[in-house]
Amino acid sequence: PWPADVKGWERPKPGEHPRLLFRAADVPALRKRAETPEGKAIVKRLRHLLDGKDGDTLLPPGQPEQTVGRFTIGHAAGYGLLYQLTGEKKYADLGLQCFDRMIKGEPDRDGRYSFTDPNGELRAGSSWAVAGLGYDLCHDGWSE
Repeated sequence: PWPADVKGWERPKPGEHPRLLFRAADVPALRKRAETPEGKAIVKRLRHLLDGKDGDTLLPPGQPEQTVGRFTIGHAAGYGLLYQLTGEKKYADLGLQCFDRMIKGEPDRDGRYSFTDPNGELRAGSSWAVAGLGYDLCHDGWSE
């Protein structure tokens, strides 16, 4: 019969943000997986892609000669994932800075992608989806 309940699924608790990819109860297991050799390699690569170093900074706009670390519409989601994995609010703050830059119209380093002026409907959908993902991952670290 349709719709069918998902085995083991539980409703969000009152006041819990209903996450897109995982729930608050899943975070400890995600953090544990991030400590495996594979998880460490993924997190190291994420940090490098965010700022070309350790993922602790946000590069300013307008650095066309630089690819790695240059602003993308996915930066808010990247910092949001670091926030979820570490619990350090500085990553939610960096995610908010990225989200603000995106909302103000700063394009992705690939200029076809932008929250405010994407190059066509196909790029609009992915631009808006990644904005939602960034919001979702940073949600608990942002004030109302």
